[in-house]
Amino acid sequence: MRREDNKYRRFYTESDISSNNSIPVSTDLFHLYSDANKAAEELLASCKQFRSLAQHARRFVAARQNGQNPESPSGLKQLLGSIAPVWLTPQQDLPERNLQIVQQQLELFVQSGNLITSNELSAKVTSCVSALDVADESTPGIQVLGIPTCNRNQMLVRCVESYLSNPVNGSGISHLHIVDDSDQTDPDNQNRQAINKLCRRHETNLLWIDRSYRTRFAEQLSKAGDIPEDVTQFALFGDSRIPFTAGASRNTLLLQAAGTKSTQVDDDTINEIRPAPNMQDELALSTEESHKFVFFPGRDAVSEFTKQHKPNGSGTGNNFFSHHNTLLGRHPGVLVHNEDEVDYDRLSQDRLLKKMRKQDAHIAVTFLGALGDSGMNHHWQRLARNEHSFRKLVEDESSYHEAMCTRQLFRFVSHRSIGDTIYCMGMNMGLDTRRLLPPFMPVQRNEDGTFGVLLHRYFPTACKGYLPYAIRHDPPGRDFSVDKEEALRVGPLRTNDILVAVLLALSEQNDNMGNNGAKNLAAVGKHIKNMSGAPEKVFQEEVRDYCADLLTIRMTFVQQLLNERIDAPDYWKRDAEQVVANFKSLRDSADLCVPSDLPGSTGERLALLQDLMKKYGDLLVHWPAMWRAAVALDKVETLSC
Repeated sequence: MRREDNKYRRFYTESDISSNNSIPVSTDLFHLYSDANKAAEELLASCKQFRSLAQHARRFVAARQNGQNPESPSGLKQLLGSIAPVWLTPQQDLPERNLQIVQQQLELFVQSGNLITSNELSAKVTSCVSALDVADESTPGIQVLGIPTCNRNQMLVRCVESYLSNPVNGSGISHLHIVDDSDQTDPDNQNRQAINKLCRRHETNLLWIDRSYRTRFAEQLSKAGDIPEDVTQFALFGDSRIPFTAGASRNTLLLQAAGTKSTQVDDDTINEIRPAPNMQDELALSTEESHKFVFFPGRDAVSEFTKQHKPNGSGTGNNFFSHHNTLLGRHPGVLVHNEDEVDYDRLSQDRLLKKMRKQDAHIAVTFLGALGDSGMNHHWQRLARNEHSFRKLVEDESSYHEAMCTRQLFRFVSHRSIGDTIYCMGMNMGLDTRRLLPPFMPVQRNEDGTFGVLLHRYFPTACKGYLPYAIRHDPPGRDFSVDKEEALRVGPLRTNDILVAVLLALSEQNDNMGNNGAKNLAAVGKHIKNMSGAPEKVFQEEVRDYCADLLTIRMTFVQQLLNERIDAPDYWKRDAEQVVANFKSLRDSADLCVPSDLPGSTGERLALLQDLMKKYGDLLVHWPAMWRAAVALDKVETLSC
């Protein structure tokens, strides 16, 4: 993808992200802006697309003239850098002196390597992969499909049938693992018998993991790995005080598949593959959120879209497992080396290239998109859509309000992509369980968010892969839309929202993590245990600070959008202003770090959070030993199906 050599975009190095004052700031910028250091950070963050220095300068000066951003905390610049906005070039008269000083600052960024041309970025990628001495070995295909389920008998049968019926060209799986956490009875085991029949028809081995099986599995892991029983119990069962334990079921599936490649899908998904609109052939490298969205007014519109957009033929384009296999477990550098052309429009950090230089780099998880229910807790992020998705969102006021409120959408990427962000949606995942992966938080929702942060920040050789296809997501009894107030809501924070803030903050504080994911897990686990062992007031103040920092980052991000999108419609601006106000209100509230999803009074919820985080810290410390024990148990087939 060649462009003129006089057009530049930002590029962050590891030192830019970890150090608060690492980017150069010109003397004249201090004369122009009283907050020159902050202004320089904002200027660099705004240079997201390849443009001339003059164009970058005009956009920034106009944004600054339009309004000031709220305070930004030190650190966490990586998150802000990955989501900084892009919008139209403002057409307005701007002070010539301001433009000159800002352009001088941009030239300083060019000299420091923080702004680079397309050719320079291409050279960085080429240099990264040319030095590799890694054979392009074919990796074994996915063998295991894992499904966590709870009280969804008929839906589970629908799900299993869709995945087992669809493999083509001999690329199906050989083992189906179901973790059944149901507390409702299944008369005469009809549900299990129906799935057993499907497995026999499709020559797939079934492992039905009920509570009694998990109890024996936990005992075996404790014994084989010399792991405290309360740790394995928390990993595989969660906590008796918390009814939602999908993360514990996911951990069970991880450990059962340890040693081979696997997938996990939710029981409310259907294996109806749909290709991304305008799919591109190139492989893409991305350190930024790269999903695009099409919004639907309701389920009927999704069904109609599904009928009209079917895969061509019955080849691998219609095979869920084949799609995951194209990237899962592969070395990212080898994949790039084998491509004729690579798209790097969203490659803005050296972190991904640093990973790709490692001999043992690999794509640890892969994702397809989703068609149907969004599976997302918040809608405010839709205000921040880039390029095509955003322009479609705001082109008409009536459809805009509808799109902000609907839960029905098509989420996709346009390219096969290798990424390095915290994104993780557990709805459908390919997992390279041949290697150590982090655990899910065993209790409460957003357990996949904690997994995504751990993998991104604490596993320096692990990358993520995204495929330009989507599966259906059709959960029961869920409204197809929410009201506008709910759509713009940013809180209250739940247990795992708080834990994500803690994990992000701790990764910022630790600049000396090594290449060993197991040691990194143990280190952060010990830190969380120490945090949780502090007096209640000390613990709560530390957690509150971490949550406030993350909310300030998000508030700053939305305020930047308001400043830069000068020509955006007023109805979008009003909603963005409301989201900024919502973030500020939540950040400044007395109940900021009181988890909304835990039972009891404020004091009881805070005490339970502290106890859960201590258990989670213990889990991280012992998880590598648990993984090794699971691999050994699988090899000697200690447990029978």
